Amino acid sequence: MQVGLEGRIHIVLNLATRSASVQIQRPLAAIQKLLVGKTVEQVLEHIPLLFSICSYAQSLAALNACQQALGIAMNKELQTAQQELVNLETQREHVLRILMDWNEQAPNPALVQQAMRVLPQAKASWFKAGQAFSLDSEVAIIDTDILDAWDAFLDTHIFAMPVDEWSRLNTLQALQAWIDAQATLPAQALAQLQQQHLASLGANAFPLAQEASVLKRQAQQPVIQASLTRYGNGVFTRHLARLVELANAPSWQNDWVEAARGELQHEVTLNADQAIETYKILAPTDVNFAASGIAAAGLQTLLQTTQNSMQLDHYARLWIAAIDPCVAYELELQHA
Repeated sequence: MQVGLEGRIHIVLNLATRSASVQIQRPLAAIQKLLVGKTVEQVLEHIPLLFSICSYAQSLAALNACQQALGIAMNKELQTAQQELVNLETQREHVLRILMDWNEQAPNPALVQQAMRVLPQAKASWFKAGQAFSLDSEVAIIDTDILDAWDAFLDTHIFAMPVDEWSRLNTLQALQAWIDAQATLPAQALAQLQQQHLASLGANAFPLAQEASVLKRQAQQPVIQASLTRYGNGVFTRHLARLVELANAPSWQNDWVEAARGELQHEVTLNADQAIETYKILAPTDVNFAASGIAAAGLQTLLQTTQNSMQLDHYARLWIAAIDPCVAYELELQHA
């Protein structure tokens, strides 16, 4: 089967040998080759067309890499606005995963549509001519009404309390009181994991430092530390890390872009004509779904602890969703 530009992941769980195989088929080499010879302006136009998931983060990573290659100093006000937009994209992605992946029922279309609207609104409002990631982008005004409306959405549909109040739930005891008291989708999802004894699903000894994930970013938060101690790096702790990141305004000080799924890096070199000579992309899905990455480690744990094939299929999909690839995947169970 031909793989499109977005890529695909092929996962095989062999019940006979109790082994997991993860093969990511991502034509990044073709994408990178496609960009060679282009001007910087052409690259910045192409990137959001090539990446439909986290396109703002991809665009910011591309812009940063190109500006560095050109030796252009970054405008601090513009950079702050661009990062704010990417942070909003990250939050939007977390919300979509909660609404669409944590619910055994069909997602609420009205909530999904409401979450989808926030990014184009912010981009059109915050940047002149709606151009956020070009060499001549300019800040218009950061419309706080958009952010206030987004916070209200989180307060009502995710946390059932003010976001800043939820962010102060720093112990598992306080978190448990929230889980027990609330009927929001996230609280119900965490409660279900506990009730079905799946909180530690997929937990393994894979080094956190070798992931590119939300859990890695939020690992030093007290409630995440407590969850890692009790449940390990399984599904419950990974779900919780999303909520913690939604409730805590990020302040990244990295040389790379923090996208919804982890660290995203673009590297650019230019030739004498200022055209692209080399272009390299390292995306979190390529790290987490590498043959010996965190996804494979958790799947291997499931193979050692789950005998029933239907149950294994279900558990594997829960684990894969918790790691959250940015491309589609195929899961195949083999019996010989």
